[in-house]
Amino acid sequence: MTSDDKTYAGKGRVVIRGASVMTMDDGIGDFDSADVLIGDGKIIAIEKTIPVDDALVVEAAGKILMPGMVDAHRHLWQDLAKNYSFGNFMFDTNVRYGPMCSAEDFFLANYIGGKTALDSGVTCVVDFCHLLQNGEQADAAARGTLAAGVGGFFCPQLLPPPRSYLHGKPIDAEAAWAETMAAADPEGVSVLAELRDRHFPSKDGRLRFGVCLTGTEFAHRTRAQIHQEFEYARRLEAGLVTQHLLGVSGAWRAGMERSYRTIPDLHAAGLIRPGFLVAHGNGLSDEELSMIADDGGSIASTVMGETAYAYPSVHARFHRASGAASIGADGTGRDTHDYFQHIRLAKYGLYRDEENIGLAHSLRPQDYLRLATIEGARALGLESQLGSITPDKQADLVLLRTNRTFFPQVGDLASRVFGYSSIEDVDSVWVCGERVKQDGSLIGFSWQEQFAKCQAAWSRIEAAARKIEFQGALGPTFPARGS
Repeated sequence: MTSDDKTYAGKGRVVIRGASVMTMDDGIGDFDSADVLIGDGKIIAIEKTIPVDDALVVEAAGKILMPGMVDAHRHLWQDLAKNYSFGNFMFDTNVRYGPMCSAEDFFLANYIGGKTALDSGVTCVVDFCHLLQNGEQADAAARGTLAAGVGGFFCPQLLPPPRSYLHGKPIDAEAAWAETMAAADPEGVSVLAELRDRHFPSKDGRLRFGVCLTGTEFAHRTRAQIHQEFEYARRLEAGLVTQHLLGVSGAWRAGMERSYRTIPDLHAAGLIRPGFLVAHGNGLSDEELSMIADDGGSIASTVMGETAYAYPSVHARFHRASGAASIGADGTGRDTHDYFQHIRLAKYGLYRDEENIGLAHSLRPQDYLRLATIEGARALGLESQLGSITPDKQADLVLLRTNRTFFPQVGDLASRVFGYSSIEDVDSVWVCGERVKQDGSLIGFSWQEQFAKCQAAWSRIEAAARKIEFQGALGPTFPARGS
């Protein structure tokens, strides 16, 4: 592309000058040095040189410009518990501590969680906001994510019936788990509809409205209950429907017959459609992955957290099935929020069995980066709007410094970014053309101040949790291999 002596005029425009541009658009390719013009929230042009009038110039020579990254599965609220060490992570987060969060806690947690994503260059996130107990908490969580300024989908979980033990009543640990993982309460659907209308009047905003279904494999379910939640999501006109699914026979704790498998059931019922995103899916067979791909669904593998799962992540097998594969950080209260580490683990986490080792060797650095950019966007149905540096797409951009010791100065851009980039290299971030990080720091945000608020909130949550007496032993909270 050449400038042909064109002049781009207009106030509020920004030209990022002289960067090496990794577009992730196969039709455009990469540039050793180019200018990128953005305005009105979109990418206007990519050319060797762009003459501009009345535009802010960001000098980017020696830096790499790449698309903003996509995280297809993250629990933003868990950033409230950063650096906290849990005993039984699943029980502690879901039953012991999470339910003690107030509405104010959810606002703070989602606000910090959104900022944490932006800090590492993630501009589009699927906020899988589970553990909500009422409309007040759901509203606060939505406001927190919106205030953070991150794009993507806010996906509140369908609300469960009220829990009986939140006011100090002793309860059997198994009963508490069952209450937490219960099927959706029909009365909660109207509550979420009001939230959608209040905060997400447009389906094309920076942050869109979605829904996460309850964890059907984690507590007793009937087929009717499993199918009914898809109907609730349809009534809510959710732009994205996402669900935790591990892919275990008998749906594990659901109490179904041993031969029952969730994905074949959903496939036969016509419930897997574009806009359905499976989180995890580690126990799914190749045939089941093909069902999802053929029906237009997608997969989000949380490759760092899944290293502890009984089966390897499925993103490479799903990619082989021509499915829209993506990755996510899951809970950065436990794992690093340096998203480049998660991208690298999308490769190295495959080295657990012979089949996946072969797949790992078949994929190139740009293939792994695509999971977090254009393919991640495709998994969310947003590939026409973001995920690559393409004119007329949303101006979600990340500018990387390359002057760190040992950061390679030669080689193709994808290999350099995949192999060596880290959060400390993230100089600037734009979301919909708005610069939210500059010179390595989030604009208008103090980590020290916000973490002090987190510590105070968590101390209060811990004190409330200590008042609950959980009796008896809890069975496994995660299925073993062969389940």
